[in-house]
Amino acid sequence: MNFAGPTTLLLGPLSGLVITVILYLAGCNLLLSRELKQVRARMESHQHAETSGNTTPNGHQEREASPS
Repeated sequence: MNFAGPTTLLLGPLSGLVITVILYLAGCNLLLSRELKQVRARMESHQHAETSGNTTPNGHQEREASPS
């Protein structure tokens, strides 16, 4: 039995697709980790702002009333 023809035709595009998917997932992982670091830094700076006074008793940041 000779599987060389169909196997080669099937594995060529599939291996390219697998490599593309792996690279795509690696790129998404890099973007997500970078975004998570930014969100974490934002959350930490927000917590520092809350602990350094100028907050209402329920923990919300006080905002100055804007004249309208």
